Amino acid sequence: MKTKKPVSMVMVAYTEQDHIRKVITEYYHDVFKRLPKGSEFIVYLDCPPDGTPEIVFDMAKHLDIKPMKGKRNLGYAGAMTTALKATKNDIIFYSDSSGKHHAKDFWDMLQYEKRYDIITGLRKSEKNPFIRRFVTFGQRLLVSMLFNIPPYDFNTGFKIIHKNIIDKVLPDVRYMKQSFSSELLIRALKKGYTVKDVPVFFGKREGKNTGTKIKDLFMIVKKSFKGFLKLRKELR
Repeated sequence: MKTKKPVSMVMVAYTEQDHIRKVITEYYHDVFKRLPKGSEFIVYLDCPPDGTPEIVFDMAKHLDIKPMKGKRNLGYAGAMTTALKATKNDIIFYSDSSGKHHAKDFWDMLQYEKRYDIITGLRKSEKNPFIRRFVTFGQRLLVSMLFNIPPYDFNTGFKIIHKNIIDKVLPDVRYMKQSFSSELLIRALKKGYTVKDVPVFFGKREGKNTGTKIKDLFMIVKKSFKGFLKLRKELR
């Protein structure tokens, strides 16, 4: 699947020094190099305390990527919001920088771009611990019941969206820092935008695991649940 329209690719990076070079290289060659003229690849650096910025800026000397370094740590939601607002094209593809996804799955999603406002990855082949898979499934079910919408994989950080989502939906996202992608999707659905989920690969994190620890999952779920309740109250 090819596109004649330029695409804005967005990736947020924090403490990713063990694998960021591999991940960016994969996305650059499997996706970006095959995109038309005018496309861009933004890598937003959310003030990492490790060597991630040095690696990304070094790569920018040889690859056509756009590093953006924040002045302070904003957290995932704040960093992704800032990066998405900096995009210039109508088609926007954003992905986690964890290496859990296969960049090439972008092309399977792109075929639906003309018919849907949001194309979201449906995580398959997951090799994470059972408790993490259970929590993910439980969240999907909970959100579906709370908002009376289909059980999409709401919080996956692997999506294609259009610029109108940035302009009309993103400014309202404010309740869930950990579940940023979920709130964005829910608000879009409630505003009448269309969504398509497409199965994508989801595996283990590349390199050293600096992501969410299992012991922290239930606290995150608790905070997310409070956010979902606030959002539900607002949207009723």
